[in-house]
Amino acid sequence: MRACLDACVLVPTALRGLLMRMAEAGAFEPIWSERIFEEWRRADVKLNPVTSIGVTQALLKDQWKAAMIAADPTLEDQISLPDEDDRHVLATAASGDAEVLVTANLRDFPQRAMGRFQIGLRHPDAFLLELSGDWPSALQGAVDTEFELARHATGEDFSQKAFLKRIGLPRVAKLLT
Repeated sequence: MRACLDACVLVPTALRGLLMRMAEAGAFEPIWSERIFEEWRRADVKLNPVTSIGVTQALLKDQWKAAMIAADPTLEDQISLPDEDDRHVLATAASGDAEVLVTANLRDFPQRAMGRFQIGLRHPDAFLLELSGDWPSALQGAVDTEFELARHATGEDFSQKAFLKRIGLPRVAKLLT
């Protein structure tokens, strides 16, 4: 399955890590565009002015060479969304033959717009929950790894359930904890 990842699911390090670990396991094939990466970079710089996001993006581009999609600009002009600045995301998904667009901003992509391209819309919590059906051990392994990385990076002691809820995955938290 091809899944277009919106910038908002790439910004949080732990969420991006979970998604990419699931992609590495073979659960889905990620796609994105230079514009999605640019949005991700701008959001990351706002959160952390001293950032190494360029290195992370370069590593992803190298590892997932086929993931970078150039959206058809004429297609973008034909898309109507509540926020016109999001048209490039749906155009990327459509140009890359994505089956699903993964975003935390579900309201920005109305069903009428998604249906035109026959692309499903998923919140990352729902997306990971769906992947858990066929990839339960991969999801558990990804969560365990990202949880330990987060605990190490923050120096805090928190539960896996609290970690998953903190990164916007309450249904995954309920499933795994």
